[in-house]
Amino acid sequence: MSDVDRLRALVGRRTAWQDLVVEPEQARRFCQAIGLDGGPYGDGPSRRFDRQLAAPTFLAVVRTMDPALELPQLGPAVNGGNSYRWLSPVYVGERLRRRTELVEVTAREGRSGPMTFVTTETTVERDDEVVAVGRGTSIFR
Repeated sequence: MSDVDRLRALVGRRTAWQDLVVEPEQARRFCQAIGLDGGPYGDGPSRRFDRQLAAPTFLAVVRTMDPALELPQLGPAVNGGNSYRWLSPVYVGERLRRRTELVEVTAREGRSGPMTFVTTETTVERDDEVVAVGRGTSIFR
């Protein structure tokens, strides 16, 4: 059985739910890095929200290729792209939970040889409400 076939057999594998806390210092540094250090993302609540919001792209720091999936190693990878669906605001200091699932494995022949595309999906929840879904693809050569 090839490495690709072994990975394909694992499609549907999920991690256990893991705690995810939106740490104030991490949220602050993230906002500074992307130039959003004012408005509802700055220090403290805004006129519209009673609590400080995490930046809209903050959950992108959650890795979509989670080592807890315990996938076989194919060697070094490059990022093949990420996408995120935001379904609810996320607040600084909030306790969330996340779970990652292997959703797709495909193989293609590239100009420099075979490539394997491994796609995972990470769901972030508050209680039983989904607040975001991230999908990421890693490309292995």
